[in-house]
Amino acid sequence: MAGGNIQVDTAADVVDVATSSRDLKLLNISGAIAARTSGGDIEGKNISGAVVAKTSGGDLIFRDLKAAISGKTSGVDIDVALTLSDFSKNHAIDLQTSAGDITLPIPQKLPATIEAIIRLSKRKEFWDCYDIFDFPLTKEKHENEGDTIEIQANGKINGGGDLIKLKTSVGNIRSQKKQLVNPTQEGNMNKMKNSFFT
Repeated sequence: MAGGNIQVDTAADVVDVATSSRDLKLLNISGAIAARTSGGDIEGKNISGAVVAKTSGGDLIFRDLKAAISGKTSGVDIDVALTLSDFSKNHAIDLQTSAGDITLPIPQKLPATIEAIIRLSKRKEFWDCYDIFDFPLTKEKHENEGDTIEIQANGKINGGGDLIKLKTSVGNIRSQKKQLVNPTQEGNMNKMKNSFFT
């Protein structure tokens, strides 16, 4: 499919969906997801199947995600809230944006291994503008060949587990551990940001 906004609501099978320039919205899906758009946003809520999501110029926004995700975009933000309670299930995360913030609330007791990287220009005015927040990990700055530096945070939380890989350029990385809340109790507090399908 191409050219228009697409919404998929309630699916147990594999979902493979694409559009050339508009937005995708995915709701209540338990099967694996492959979602692609050239210039629109990809949003998901109540997802329990593994996700591969790619957009060339839109936000990635997922709420109540209970599975692994690989998400890539260019020039904008990624906002993913992981809520799974069965930590034996694959919860590997790979989120990358070329210039934007990455926000990742995670369950308080989630076992994971973290690799978080921000790449910045060596121009000093950028150094204090961006950082990796809320992971209890040691942070280091590394100078690369050429004109960039990297802020890195690597390590294990809750004994280590599936890999959480977060990478951005000219953006912040934020995460916080959160108590699990039944989504039906959250009400309007967890409405999807910037919904395009009203």
